[in-house]
Amino acid sequence: MTCSLIGACAIAAHLTWEEILARLTLALGSLMVLSVGLAIAVPSIGQMTDILQGAWSGVWGEKQAMGMYAALLILASLSLALSNQKYWPCLFLVPLSFVAIIGTTGKTAILMSFMGLAVFVTGWLVQRDLRVAIATLWTSILLGSATLYGLTRGKEAVFRLLGCKPDFTGRTEVWREVEYVARKKTNNWLWLSCCVGGPDLN
Repeated sequence: MTCSLIGACAIAAHLTWEEILARLTLALGSLMVLSVGLAIAVPSIGQMTDILQGAWSGVWGEKQAMGMYAALLILASLSLALSNQKYWPCLFLVPLSFVAIIGTTGKTAILMSFMGLAVFVTGWLVQRDLRVAIATLWTSILLGSATLYGLTRGKEAVFRLLGCKPDFTGRTEVWREVEYVARKKTNNWLWLSCCVGGPDLN
């Protein structure tokens, strides 16, 4: 983590925001093109074959990672295109990333993408005339309050709409392995010490 922070500070000190976005878009765009190509042309490599069979994972090997980087690529591509018109050709990465997110079947990446797009639209509207800016701010406050209320008071309904549950019961394979490890009381003293409160050596 320290090395990553030092590297990020060095990049920020030597490059402009536009240069950083250009390199980020190039790196993620190349990986996304390769990932989508693998998922379509060579499914045995580009798709998951264990727990979530058929979900696109690309070069990352796990669908959540591919979905997260696809959402990040959408925001980076849009930011780069808006900062300089010469980068408009990179906008083809936006629909490609949406295709990748749909292929991963990841709902979190979809929410991240729409939240990022909402920030872009809000920022653009706020920079218009004063009346539009005030209306946008009030709308954002109302929508934010309604979302917060829905997530706190009606989270079961929200998760049901997303096809999920408000716990980790969907990760049945993970919990099955955890339960297996928990039963091996003489061979997992470190896990029991950290997660249960102390090893049961009897």
